[in-house]
Amino acid sequence: MFPWLAYSKCKEGAYCKYCIVFAFSGGGVGHQKLGKLVKYPMVKYKDALKELQNHQNNDYHRLSTQRANDFLINFENTNNKSVNVLLDKHKQQTIEYNRKRLMPIVKTILFCARHNIPLRGHREMGSMASGNVRDFCLNGEQGVFRGLLAFRIECGDTDLLNHLETAPKNCTMISPQIQNEVIEAIGSIKGQDQFGPIFLTHNSFGPILKTRLD
Repeated sequence: MFPWLAYSKCKEGAYCKYCIVFAFSGGGVGHQKLGKLVKYPMVKYKDALKELQNHQNNDYHRLSTQRANDFLINFENTNNKSVNVLLDKHKQQTIEYNRKRLMPIVKTILFCARHNIPLRGHREMGSMASGNVRDFCLNGEQGVFRGLLAFRIECGDTDLLNHLETAPKNCTMISPQIQNEVIEAIGSIKGQDQFGPIFLTHNSFGPILKTRLD
C-alpha cells in the first residue's frame, strides 16, 4: 500500500525512504515544510493511515517518488545520464504539474472577465476542499468565482479538486490577492496586442477591477 515506507531500527520509527534521499529543504507548491517521515520518524501510530495518506499526497513526496523511479531506471539501464539532465526533467514535470493546477483557476477568472461578471461576493469563507463549502458556493451563498470553481468540480474537474485537497492553506491560489495578480498579469499581456486596450478598459475587466480589494 505504501511501497515508500521503511522502518528504522536505529530511530525506532517509520520514514519515507524516497523523501529522505530526494526531498530537499522544502518542496512542491509553497515549498511545503519537511517534517515527520522525512526529518524525523513517525513513532506514534494511532492515526498512522491518515498521516501516511496525507504524506503520499504531498507535492514533494510525488516529486521525490518520481526522482527515485528515474534514478533506478537510469541505474538499471546504465544510461549514465547526468544528475543535471535528470533534475531538468523533474523541473519540467513540476512546471507541468503546477500548470495543471493553475489552469482551471485562470480559465475561471477569464470566463468572468469575458462575461462582465464580478468575481467576489460579500461572504467568502471556508476551505473549497470541503464538500459542504462547495455546496454553499453552488447555492449562491458565496461569490461567483468560488461558485464556478465548485461547479467545475461538480462536473468532474479532478485536477482542480486534487489541488484544493492537497495544497497548503496559504497556497490554494484562489485568494483575492491571487485573483488581482492574475487580472493584472492577463491585462499586461492583453495590453501588448491590438485588442488589449479595449479588452482591458471596456469589455472584460472593468466590472472585475471594481471588485478588487485594496
